[in-house]
Amino acid sequence: MLKYLQPCIVLLLLSVTMPTQAAPMAGDCAVFPGNDIWNTKIDQLPVDLNSDKWIAAIGAEDGLHPDFGAGLYEGAPIGIPFSVVPMAQTKVAINFAEFDDESPATEESDAGPYPIPIDAMIEGGQESRDDRHVLVVQQGSCTLYELYKAVPQPDGSWNATGASRFDLETGALRPETWTSADAAGLPIFPGLVRQEEVAAGAIEHAIRFTVPDTGPSFVWPARHQASRSGSEEFPPMGQRFRLKASVDISGLSPENQIILMAMKSYGLILADNGSAWFISGAPNDNWNNDDLHDLGQIKGSDFEAVDVSGLMVDPDLGTAKGPNRIGSALGSIDIPAIPAWPRASIWSPPPWGEGGGPAHLSNNKILNVGSALLGAGKLLDALKQRLTVCSPPGAAAEPAAGRKFTLISRQTGISPYRRERQPLPIEIAFDEFAVVAIAWNAIFQTARDFGAINLRNGDGYRRSR
Repeated sequence: MLKYLQPCIVLLLLSVTMPTQAAPMAGDCAVFPGNDIWNTKIDQLPVDLNSDKWIAAIGAEDGLHPDFGAGLYEGAPIGIPFSVVPMAQTKVAINFAEFDDESPATEESDAGPYPIPIDAMIEGGQESRDDRHVLVVQQGSCTLYELYKAVPQPDGSWNATGASRFDLETGALRPETWTSADAAGLPIFPGLVRQEEVAAGAIEHAIRFTVPDTGPSFVWPARHQASRSGSEEFPPMGQRFRLKASVDISGLSPENQIILMAMKSYGLILADNGSAWFISGAPNDNWNNDDLHDLGQIKGSDFEAVDVSGLMVDPDLGTAKGPNRIGSALGSIDIPAIPAWPRASIWSPPPWGEGGGPAHLSNNKILNVGSALLGAGKLLDALKQRLTVCSPPGAAAEPAAGRKFTLISRQTGISPYRRERQPLPIEIAFDEFAVVAIAWNAIFQTARDFGAINLRNGDGYRRSR
């Protein structure tokens, strides 16, 4: 644990930055925490020992194919569409029903109701006989709902052969061996290439892709295998690949370079059987289809398989290991990895001296945690391990004991997203040291570890006394 740093290089009346990976966004919702495996860079990880074998099996000479674009193909948008709906969206029944010759995976699906509007966009359009994925992100709850072989019904309900639900705030995986709307048991939406990300200048997550066949196994974070041949020559579901750092992409358009840089930094995640090197994205009329076609210049041999097993924290979570860094103009230090809350924030310092005073957060995407739940010694100990601690300028090496910090919600009403929950304060007493810089993410993750999350989207301040 970091303690009594002199001089205080973390915070010295200067701004503090915490460049933990910012999570991609869907509306007001982060698409999993910033250190979820989907959002984790893998450019420095070792090459998997089976890389050459798997590349050959997929197709070393086959070109990359963007399975998305602008306009229509056979009357339907090109790609996998998604919808963003409000918290107030009416939930409807999900009926698990056979589609063509495919039986429903009822026992491996999450039961409804789901907040899916009757006019939600369907992959391939209303007449499609293929996957017919429907993806919906609900604001407020920040929950992702995905259907497979989805068909709207006259009463407003939906038929589907499979349905899955993902909490975008936690990164929790599905039960082991369960499928989802995707064969690997993974969510689809986090891996889509979205035009708004390219327009913003960066894709900061892994990209979903398919291959002709997969091996009879799966690797973290996948939960399910769907091998057609049973051959070990093919990679397992969930396998991560990346574009080799040596591949020259300078001759391609700036938009394509953004997509390819994501493949170098974040890579690809194998999610389904399909065509070789098909990457998934959302349809958008701002795509340039001719330009996207140039991605085919990138061949299978330009990729390599990556071993991400060393990043796993818990086999049932998408959380990935990795150092976070806190720094100032005077220097920086590494701290233990903690999940990044959207637009990660640091408390600004209270004034030095007795009594302190309110210090406003630099970011209003925070959590409030019920103070009663902080009574557990284990929770408090875990929180202490995640806090960044330093001494004020000129202070003694041993700060006065008994200093308390209280987090109080400034929100006077009830959350519009979770009307049943009231904001509650935290009071944390540290008998042996004074905290002068707190990474909010530390409180967020520690509270989550102990099931103490109470409210989202508040605003707050702290005071010392």
